[in-house]
Amino acid sequence: MGKNDKENVESKSNEEWTSAFHQDLDEYEYQAHMEGWAAPVPDTAAVMRYVRARKGNLAAAVTQYVEAEWFFNENCTWSILKPDPLESCYSATCPHVNVGFGREGEPLYFERTGLIDQTVLLRITHPKDLVWRHVRQQELFVKRAEQKSKELGQLVEKQIIIMDMKGLSLWPNRRALAVFKETIRIDQAFYPERLKAVYIINAPLIFRPIWAAVRPWLDPLTKDKFHILGSSYQDTLFEKIAPDNLPQEYGGTMKAGLPLLVPLPADRFAWARERAKDIEAGDTSRGHLTSAEMAAKAAYPPVKPMPSKAPSAVPGRGTRVAPWIIRGESGSMWI
Repeated sequence: MGKNDKENVESKSNEEWTSAFHQDLDEYEYQAHMEGWAAPVPDTAAVMRYVRARKGNLAAAVTQYVEAEWFFNENCTWSILKPDPLESCYSATCPHVNVGFGREGEPLYFERTGLIDQTVLLRITHPKDLVWRHVRQQELFVKRAEQKSKELGQLVEKQIIIMDMKGLSLWPNRRALAVFKETIRIDQAFYPERLKAVYIINAPLIFRPIWAAVRPWLDPLTKDKFHILGSSYQDTLFEKIAPDNLPQEYGGTMKAGLPLLVPLPADRFAWARERAKDIEAGDTSRGHLTSAEMAAKAAYPPVKPMPSKAPSAVPGRGTRVAPWIIRGESGSMWI
């Protein structure tokens, strides 16, 4: 945090920030804007995440919080952790696992990014699916952090991400980069101050231009949370992760390893092919489902747009940039 930003945040105590934050919510008739929903009143930890993200600008912090609550309520994120009908597709194209915790209790997420089969993944999914999958992952992390906080008796609110680039040989295509950019916007707007660190390990030379393309999308302080490492990464990881929480393949002692690509089950091939044809033809009306699944009403909650009746009384409210995403108030913020 920059010196001036830190001074802004430290100009008040946490309790003073919380009191001022709650007062501003009342003045903006927050509950009325939520149209009768039992909108949660943020506790001190939540208030301070938004205050830090907006660098001590109270009005901007309140605005961001209101927009985030609109997003969570309108998209029913509390129900997103039920089984994902696309799970087999992700297992076949994007090996990953949520396992272990950092030295301070931070949930860990491991991903074999270099092995992601982006060609197949983008054929059998829609960009909206991938953005929604990211939201699901964020909600899973939040639940893990809440559980760890209760277990340790102390606040855990950030995560550590390890992305293994071994095997990376292709420049991400335009659609893949667009999806990644949208997930960054979601994190900065709706999950502020939730990132402890990202360790990008086994990064080959081809990753350098990719990182050069991604860096401008990040706040300078968020950039500092990204650590680009080669093959000598164990000592750096051990600073934040104990050996018993790091898989053996990365120099730790944890027996639970990362999954490899799992072939798409036979009964899902026809489903994926039908869906891919729809997408290639420009028909995304099926969403996550085939005709048979729609007939069976095995519906998955769609991502809804922000209501037109937005909290306009909140100064600086963001504008809608996509059917499932809301851009936060202009200005720099970090995750």
